[in-house]
Amino acid sequence: MHYDETPETFTSQIVHFANDFGVNVVGGCCGTTPAHLKLVVEAMQGITPKARDARLVPAASSIYFQQPYVQDASFLIVGERVNASGSKKMRDLLNAEDWDGLVSLAKEQEREGAHILDVNVDFVGRNGEVDMHELASRLVTSIKLPLMF
Repeated sequence: MHYDETPETFTSQIVHFANDFGVNVVGGCCGTTPAHLKLVVEAMQGITPKARDARLVPAASSIYFQQPYVQDASFLIVGERVNASGSKKMRDLLNAEDWDGLVSLAKEQEREGAHILDVNVDFVGRNGEVDMHELASRLVTSIKLPLMF
């Protein structure tokens, strides 16, 4: 691996982020050298941090979607069909190791209006750690909703 950014190109990008996006904290990364940071520090001397109006919105998130805890319906709908403790269909799909079927079950919950999915693979005679890794790795790229493990 080779870090391609020169101190000048790196600094110009940092200045762009500070001026145009209002970042208030800057620094280097694993390829920067003292020469990179020297130019960044010098460039930042003339930039005033922008005021931010950050508001905390209580929510859960997935890699795709932020689900606020305050919904129009005034309650949080937890989809529980991807929970082996309460869904026979889920247990049957899990025992058959039908991962696509389990993803379809989760998508069905998403279509039906769930705000968050309760994911539980604990079932007698199965390796929950292995099952959770397999299912969670599929759900995080297939389902937009936040997952509750």
